[in-house]
Amino acid sequence: GGGGGGLAVISAVNNYDSTSYFSSYSFTGFDSSYDNYFVLVHAISQQGAGDITLEFLDDGSDLPDSAYRYSAYGKDSNGTDQILTGNNTATLQLFDNQKSGDNIPVSGYMYFHNGRGGRWDSDSSDSEGAVRPSVQWQFGGKDNNNYHRVAQGSGHYDNTSANTCNGFKLNFTGGSGAVKVCLTVYGIKRS
Repeated sequence: GGGGGGLAVISAVNNYDSTSYFSSYSFTGFDSSYDNYFVLVHAISQQGAGDITLEFLDDGSDLPDSAYRYSAYGKDSNGTDQILTGNNTATLQLFDNQKSGDNIPVSGYMYFHNGRGGRWDSDSSDSEGAVRPSVQWQFGGKDNNNYHRVAQGSGHYDNTSANTCNGFKLNFTGGSGAVKVCLTVYGIKRS
């Protein structure tokens, strides 16, 4: 027996502009209705070679200090290990050195989990306490060395609880920014 739980589409985004680029994409829809969020990234293409980074948002504002910790492992199609790590950094690095061009997207997923420590953006914890905002991800795409690469990682922000955060911001450092940002955000209810 069981019951409860569920997956709901919260937002579907298909931004494409080959002349005016997106330096970032922000989602501020995390709220106390859902425990966790799953983001399916269909395509991110950048105008120039560069990185994709992430910051958590509190009431729509970037969390300001260098308190991100993350680790990601990957391998490229040449068989070379590709490691991304950071400790007390200003952002989480999800994918580095993406190749430029709107026909070479990065795709994958991000899973924002609250560890049953209260609901996002509720500004209060439940009986199981408060936990740090965390994300796990897997991205795949072409890098500027012309190899296909995968990056699987996990990270968190150390200086607040998930129940203060209402979303995330993706930053695109390739040239003038992203040409295409196509993703779907799902909310996951507690079961």
